[in-house]
Amino acid sequence: MRYPLPHAARVVLAKIYYQLVVSPGSDPRLLGGWADMLGRLIPRKPGLRPKLAPNELELDWRSLWIVLKKRVWASASDADDSL
Repeated sequence: MRYPLPHAARVVLAKIYYQLVVSPGSDPRLLGGWADMLGRLIPRKPGLRPKLAPNELELDWRSLWIVLKKRVWASASDADDSL
């Protein structure tokens, strides 16, 4: 990002991009761009001051868990069905 963002704007944008990434039925081509932007908004690089403190941004873990569960265990159950 070229210009520094205020913390309040950074938090709001991170929440929006997070919801876009974990929303069901999204186009996979768009997910990569959204995830990349989310990574740019909340980076934690060693030796540098974090752009957001952990207490400034709380994201709902349940929506991410649902997406991961569908991706990880759906492929395992599909493999079991083929046996």
